[in-house]
Amino acid sequence: MNSIIVFGGSSHTGKTTLARRLADLLQCKFVSFGDNVRSEAKRRGTLAPTRKDLQDLGQELVQSDVVSFCRAVLSTVSFSPGERLVIDGIRHREAFQAISDLSGGQSIKLIYLYAPVEIRNARNGNQGGSFDLWNVDAHEVESQTNSQIRDMADLAVDASRDANEVFAQIANWVREECQEHSAS
Repeated sequence: MNSIIVFGGSSHTGKTTLARRLADLLQCKFVSFGDNVRSEAKRRGTLAPTRKDLQDLGQELVQSDVVSFCRAVLSTVSFSPGERLVIDGIRHREAFQAISDLSGGQSIKLIYLYAPVEIRNARNGNQGGSFDLWNVDAHEVESQTNSQIRDMADLAVDASRDANEVFAQIANWVREECQEHSAS
């Protein structure tokens, strides 16, 4: 059965970029928790949400009904159990479990990306960002990301290195650990 590959880690570690690249390489579906939260914020009338607005909303969605939240995320790509899938932005153990349940117990491989806050802040500055990652990391929604999600990871990757090196490490690991992806 095909594995679901999930990316977790702090802001500005390259999760979205690397997850999209991996989905392209594997020629499979890609879905993002962050994209779903941004869409939900717009649906609720928040047209220009701050990072804190998005974190608050994501936390609310997990706390109110994590299974419905995860179902909504998966429905954006019409996911069916057994399909290959790359998911960006897992931040809660409960969401990981809900994905497992919704996929019928499909194998899930968790890749955790980490980098020092100084490097992440430099990346943020290079992208014209205007928020302090110390405050972003201190938010309640990040509490599981840097403890439980890190501890659950099948692969932890130092994302402070060159993005192409990081991607090569991830792609090679996926080929070794997920035999169904070897042909990709």
